[in-house]
Amino acid sequence: MGTGPELILAVVRHVIAEFQVSLEELHNDSTTVSFYGAYPEASEEGLRLGRATHAITWGHSKARRPDLKQLLYTLTVSHDGGVPVYFTSHSGNVVDDKTHCATWDLLCQLVGSADFLYVADCKLASEENLRHIARKGRFVTVMPRTHGEDEKFRTSLRQSPQAIRWEPLYEVTDEDGEVTDRLFVCADEWLSSQGYRLLWYRSTRKAELDQATRARHVQRALAALTELRERC
Repeated sequence: MGTGPELILAVVRHVIAEFQVSLEELHNDSTTVSFYGAYPEASEEGLRLGRATHAITWGHSKARRPDLKQLLYTLTVSHDGGVPVYFTSHSGNVVDDKTHCATWDLLCQLVGSADFLYVADCKLASEENLRHIARKGRFVTVMPRTHGEDEKFRTSLRQSPQAIRWEPLYEVTDEDGEVTDRLFVCADEWLSSQGYRLLWYRSTRKAELDQATRARHVQRALAALTELRERC
């Protein structure tokens, strides 16, 4: 048995086999770890004891602390119980979308094939990432609002809402059996500009939350206008 990544993979495989963790669906996400202080000796990537080191530096802070340096931390868990199967770190100025190809390649080694579903947020939805995975594997991600297909669907929904066909998907109930959410999926087939299948979902609960949020924003705006009027 080797050292480094080979040893880690061997240990993980042993644990997966011992506890029968399912690897059919793997979920990946990332966060940032903030650091207080200057860390001048760690401000650039380098080598220490023959091993590569990350840079504790500035980047897009998920903790909303742009005043602090950071590292990027990524974690992949199983759909079956949310069991961590792989994690790694990167320099603080590395963006999420640059981590997925390497992560997926390593997961292929861990699983022993590309026969698993890779699930991640909208940072996965770059042309490079999707093309890399689609050659052999499968993925589920969220389309960013910046994509043209998103605006096209929203325009169709605004102009001809009756033309969008929604099919019931499932219901969410609470402990008392009361329905708290109803999920629907668009029955019409949509494809992205790259040829990937698009699925549009509608949630009654999210619609209620969005309406409540809009109402709060309107009330705050009216209160601000009233205060401004009283000052004049």
